[in-house]
Amino acid sequence: MSERTLCRNPDLAVVGDAERVVVLRLDDLAAPPRILDGTAVPVWEAIDGSRTPAELVERVARGYGVEVAQIADDVRRFVAELGELGLVVDGD
Repeated sequence: MSERTLCRNPDLAVVGDAERVVVLRLDDLAAPPRILDGTAVPVWEAIDGSRTPAELVERVARGYGVEVAQIADDVRRFVAELGELGLVVDGD
């Protein structure tokens, strides 16, 4: 069984730049906007619907020049939190 890909919820309004991203769920306007900054931004940018969680961790690790094992738990926890918030969903 292959690992699923991750994508952003299609019902989001997103604004930002390389330093900060603000995300608002359009399918749940009662949910507060989420501000992602610092190391959260490259993780968010890597969630494009084409990567599995493992590939996502590898990309972020490469971007920071660190070993996968050094950041894997933190990235997976953050992605799980984004999923719980409804910002990230399983892709096809």
